[in-house]
Amino acid sequence: MRARFEALRPRVPDAGFGLIEVMISLVVASIVLSAVAAGVVMGVKATTLSRINQQAGDVLDATIEQARAASYDSLAISSSDPNLSVANDSRLVTSGCPNSGTMCIRVPNQTGSGTMLENLVTTSATGYVTNHVKAVTAKTNKVTFSVYTYITKPSDETNASYKRVTAFVTWKEYGSSHSREASTYVTSTRRGLPLPHFKLTPVTATSRTVNPGTRVYFGFKLTNLGAPDAFDFTASDESLGWSYYVDNGDGSFDPSNPAAETAMADSDGNGVRDTGLMNANVFVIVWVIRTVPSSAPTGTSTVTFKAQSVAQPSLGAGVSSLTQNTSVIVQNGVITPSPTATPTSTPTTSPCTPVGTAASSGTLYYLHNTSDGTASTGADTAAQYPMTFSSDSPGAGSLGDYSTGDGYSSVTGRVLKPVTASNSVSTADQVADFRYQVTAPGGTTYGGTASVTLWVEPASGLSSDPVNFQVYIVRRAVNGNNTTLTTMATVASSNTTWGCNGFNQISVQLPVADVKVNKNDYVDVLVEDTGTNDLRVGYDTTSMNASVILPVTG
Repeated sequence: MRARFEALRPRVPDAGFGLIEVMISLVVASIVLSAVAAGVVMGVKATTLSRINQQAGDVLDATIEQARAASYDSLAISSSDPNLSVANDSRLVTSGCPNSGTMCIRVPNQTGSGTMLENLVTTSATGYVTNHVKAVTAKTNKVTFSVYTYITKPSDETNASYKRVTAFVTWKEYGSSHSREASTYVTSTRRGLPLPHFKLTPVTATSRTVNPGTRVYFGFKLTNLGAPDAFDFTASDESLGWSYYVDNGDGSFDPSNPAAETAMADSDGNGVRDTGLMNANVFVIVWVIRTVPSSAPTGTSTVTFKAQSVAQPSLGAGVSSLTQNTSVIVQNGVITPSPTATPTSTPTTSPCTPVGTAASSGTLYYLHNTSDGTASTGADTAAQYPMTFSSDSPGAGSLGDYSTGDGYSSVTGRVLKPVTASNSVSTADQVADFRYQVTAPGGTTYGGTASVTLWVEPASGLSSDPVNFQVYIVRRAVNGNNTTLTTMATVASSNTTWGCNGFNQISVQLPVADVKVNKNDYVDVLVEDTGTNDLRVGYDTTSMNASVILPVTG
């Protein structure tokens, strides 16, 4: 029975994989797994590269933002930077730079269609960038980035104040080199609540010698260059009995009649006398006077006078407050001033009579020894090219040496060498070039009588030497790397014999036909020495407030 049953059961063939099938399956599996593994590796690599690229972008952004947060004046590369050479940095260029004898780098041009060269902004002091090449290691991935930071002066930056910050980040990964770059403009602005911005300069000697029982006085010019503000005025020793007055507008003070001026009052009720609210670019002269007691002992005493912002009084010295130190020497008997040697190069206007007259109408601008449109502090500088003119009135009380290294020892002002007159002279020792950038959206049209007022004298200081110079007013149109100069007006001033000792004020008038200067283009005032002797020019001080008056018609 069992045998019969077994006979009736269907036979099942042997089943399974043969060696060939197994081998084929392994090959197919290995291909699939290899593809998956390659995909995983490529994905990991792409993720890593993307993460590193993002980290590079973060480093780049941080570099730019840190530069933007720095003070505008500090934005420069220290000339002591150990990597600041063509040998150490292939991006640096020394040929073809806008200013010869300097280094520059290539940056995008104004239209974005190509590149152009811009000069590096360097300083002999400690600049914001002490080493423009540094290494930054990422916290994750541990990739080391090389960061290059450059501060440059845009070729069209003259009257406006701005610099360009350019940063490059380079790194290597998986055997390949990678880089990213970014560039931004940084302007001379004040962020947040405007900080106090003012100047305090003496208008009299800061040391006086007096007898007991007489009066002693000092004068100070306070100029508000920032937001509207009032300024408290105090002395370090109020017990001496100082009285404070605001000048009545004539700039002079009679110590025998101080009541001719306006007594300073406490306009804001904080218990301290002040100037009252002053708008931007307004100045006052403050006179301080006291009587030295007849019983005062002989000797020297010092007093510090301080002007302090009422709006923001707690920002510290140099920001909220400025000071001037004075000394009073009390002695008995006749006071004889100490003799002072006066070299022929020391400027003085008293023996000279002003020549010419300025234009009777137009917009008044002052000539400055700076590149950002602000008044000079009177500090010594090398010959500046170019400079600017603006509505910012001069505040320096004394004339600095504006062309150090010109071969004249201890001679103040700017010395110009003789040159054949041209509207395209660009050598710093042959032309004083003052520029103003037009910012009106539709441009500005000039037409009528312009004038330029200067203080000049022979560099030799000899009254017998002639003084001859040429003044140009030029339209400077800038289009990318191309600059077109058009003379708007020119005039020569010829003085065959100077005839006086020291600087003399000379005003020349120039007729200007209607000339339109487009937005972002410039008006240049050029002063060139056309004589046979070196010429000395004084400007940008309170006593030599050289200026240009431009007639605006539209």
